[in-house]
Amino acid sequence: MKTYLFLRAAAVLLPLGAGAKPTVTVTSPKNNASLTTGILAAAGTAKSTGAPLSAVYYSFDGGQWTLATGTTNWSVAGLSLTPGTNSLSVYATDTSHAASATNKVNIIYAVEIAVSVTIYPTNGGSVTPDYNGKLLQIGDRYKMTAKAANGFKFYGWGIFNPNDAFVTNPQLSFPMQSNLSIHALFLDIGRPLCVITYPAVKHSVSNSPINATVRASDNVGVTAVGYQLNGGGWNTNATSADGTNWSIASLTLKPGANTLQAYAKDAAGNVSLTNSVQFNYVAGTQPPPTGSLAPASLSGLAAEVVGATGDNGIESPFQISFGVSTFAQNTADTNETFVAGNYSYTVLSSNTAQLLLTAVAPPTEADGTTTTRILVFTNSTTCVFTNDSDASVGYVTFSNAPSFVPSTSSFITVRSVDSSNPQMIMTTVFGAGVFTNYSGFGTASQAASGWGTCSVQQFSPLAAVLRMNYTNDTDAGMINYTETSFSTTNAGTYCSLGLEESGDAAYISAGTFTILRTASPQAGNAPASITGKTANVSSPDSRRFSVSFGDCTYTMFDSNANDENSNVADYTYMKTGANTALLVSTTVMPPSDGSNSSMGAQVLTFTSSGGGTAVSADDPSKISNFTLSTANNYAPTSLAGKSLNSSSGGAIKFGDDGTLTWTKSGQTYPADYTYAQYSPVGGMMVVYHSDGSLSFVQLQFTGATAGSWYQTDYDNTGTFEDVSVGTFTNLK
Repeated sequence: MKTYLFLRAAAVLLPLGAGAKPTVTVTSPKNNASLTTGILAAAGTAKSTGAPLSAVYYSFDGGQWTLATGTTNWSVAGLSLTPGTNSLSVYATDTSHAASATNKVNIIYAVEIAVSVTIYPTNGGSVTPDYNGKLLQIGDRYKMTAKAANGFKFYGWGIFNPNDAFVTNPQLSFPMQSNLSIHALFLDIGRPLCVITYPAVKHSVSNSPINATVRASDNVGVTAVGYQLNGGGWNTNATSADGTNWSIASLTLKPGANTLQAYAKDAAGNVSLTNSVQFNYVAGTQPPPTGSLAPASLSGLAAEVVGATGDNGIESPFQISFGVSTFAQNTADTNETFVAGNYSYTVLSSNTAQLLLTAVAPPTEADGTTTTRILVFTNSTTCVFTNDSDASVGYVTFSNAPSFVPSTSSFITVRSVDSSNPQMIMTTVFGAGVFTNYSGFGTASQAASGWGTCSVQQFSPLAAVLRMNYTNDTDAGMINYTETSFSTTNAGTYCSLGLEESGDAAYISAGTFTILRTASPQAGNAPASITGKTANVSSPDSRRFSVSFGDCTYTMFDSNANDENSNVADYTYMKTGANTALLVSTTVMPPSDGSNSSMGAQVLTFTSSGGGTAVSADDPSKISNFTLSTANNYAPTSLAGKSLNSSSGGAIKFGDDGTLTWTKSGQTYPADYTYAQYSPVGGMMVVYHSDGSLSFVQLQFTGATAGSWYQTDYDNTGTFEDVSVGTFTNLK
């Protein structure tokens, strides 16, 4: 009985609720919450129905148990999340050492970064959805589907990350990772189209030789046109200014039936179907019918056309003049462009003839179609014509055309005045396939405003078409087509059409011109051309570097990495006197970082055939000395299939598909690249890294298999980073 009482007494002495455990709750974050920030702050509550709370403990991602801040209201701060799922566990204790059940919540850290998705070539196809530049969550899996455009087929996915891969299935499933770059690769399988636009099928021509024209198109671009006349050998020397309209010069015909065949080829090796045209050659020297009013030939004639009416009403008067098989047409209306091209002329009866005109310049007017005009002569010098394309009618007066177009000379200085702005005077110097424009108002001093390469083609005794390709910074890529119509041997009118790099018309201008000077190359130390030469230069700041010249590009190389003085550039060179010349250049690569100018002009004075001095046109106080020598032809035109060893370590192999691999210390680093030769001893390689950064690597060849390299690096925002230099060997 005493024992019982004692036990009862002991029981009465226990606190109310003894034996109850605390509880703990996580109020923030909620279970499976998705966060986009990398630092976690958690909070919650705890309570006890027994002994007072003593502490709250937490464990993050299975780590050690740590004391939280507070008890009834507790908190945790500064926990660093890892991408993906994280966990937070908590429990509470009271002063009697009783512990709550553990409460656990999961937290998802959703890290989003941009992915790079690139399509090669850009018009080869599409990907759906297009994630390029989009923010995707690390660890999540995404899908894309590639679809080839017409004329292409899907080749594969190039996936660049720490685990590079190549996938041929057009449906791609990939987990998002850091530094992920995906390339959708397509192959060009579309064959080009090729149509002979002149001569036309079953038409008759009266002149031989003729210049045939071909219109070729492709989903990427036509690289060559092959042709064959009357079963002879195939030739590939057709030429084109725009890659679409091609010219086949000086085809000698046989009397009677002739057959011309042509095909087009693209860079991928795809070949068009062969287009074949049968036509007749009726010699233009045959006498016309007895008592004929129609002339036997239009060669050497000029015509004034007036009163032409058609679907659009009365057209402006225009002039047309004829060479052996080419013509040039212009109008007094400055809103209209000129037309030049090929023609054939056939006498049909004593007073009628057929005239077929095919435009070849300028490109916006030269659509490759042939216009048929029937001429009805009222006497030997006048006729009425009808045009089959627009039902127009006009009146023509013929006269003999004197030979005013001068022969090509090494140096021609021309001054032109725009009829819409007579105060604007342009002086242009042409020579050795290059030109430089000097513009200004009135007779004030003029400054160089543009330069580049040029070519000229005579279309009649009175007219020629000049093609100028601008390479200076502000106009780079622009092409100007100008028809010059001579009224005397040194003056006349012009009509110009300027085209943007995209091919869109930029301007039309017309006016008068005067040839101020025509000169043959003067004897002296200055060479007529520096193509194939290398200049070793000592600059005013004691730098030494070399410049090697191709046809219209050069490479400048300086082995001192601190000077950032290596680049490739476009240039024009013009001999201006017996011992003087002008060199104008525009940097092509790498981009200017502010330490070097992207454009410059040098006045060269040759003290001997082997060198002289160069004075900066921008700062005459800067005078450099140079020596000139013939460059060895060491630089290859392509690196595809080759390999080399670099002084930086490892070997580089160049694929045929625009990719390279750099192997060093057992590790392989892939990248995309392009390469072009810019001089006999130099070329530039652009390396496209998977993280979006670029490296411009200039190669300077000291032999056929070895040389030096100069590398300029830019990050994925285009910001200049650094330069480095080295050597390479064993190119094979």
